Amino acid sequence: MMIFCIGYNKTGTTSLAEFFRINGFKVAPQRPFEKNVDKYIDCDFESILHMIENEYSEYSFFQDVPFSLPGMYVHLYKRFKTAKFILSVRDNESEWYDSLVNHHSSIKDKSSFYIKGGWIRKVIKKSYGTNDDDIYNRESLTESYVRHIKDCEDFFSDKPGSLIKINVSDPNSPDMIEEFIGSNFTKKNMPHLNKRR
Repeated sequence: MMIFCIGYNKTGTTSLAEFFRINGFKVAPQRPFEKNVDKYIDCDFESILHMIENEYSEYSFFQDVPFSLPGMYVHLYKRFKTAKFILSVRDNESEWYDSLVNHHSSIKDKSSFYIKGGWIRKVIKKSYGTNDDDIYNRESLTESYVRHIKDCEDFFSDKPGSLIKINVSDPNSPDMIEEFIGSNFTKKNMPHLNKRR
């Protein structure tokens, strides 16, 4: 079974990955996909799908960039019709925005840190729709977050059993996921990783 977490980064995706890992699921490494984010930006979705099918087919859980980016779920669903999709969310868009900005502010040099120079700026600008003059514009980013949730729900509205929306802070989320994917978890406490300090 393939499971794709399609919620924006900073919606508990790392916690979900760890939850699946401790319950025996093979969680795909993030870095190879993050290094290929230009494929998403260039709309070369086939290359990403090819990576999943040929290099990472033994993995069952995928999360964060590029799986979390707008519209990627459409291409994933078309290729993997029996996959399960988890839309992770926060309590509201302001909480998500604050978490994102807080996380990025902890990175000393956003222009050169992480995958390669300008990687974070490029992902935010090209995927979330902000601009160089105000890359962390609250209105633009929160609108993108809200729109992504609505677009996901609209796309999967006629595909029953394919999508679940989860807030990892909900104590019922492990039971909801368990029922959704039809699996019995041995460890049902949701970890909370990368929490804001």
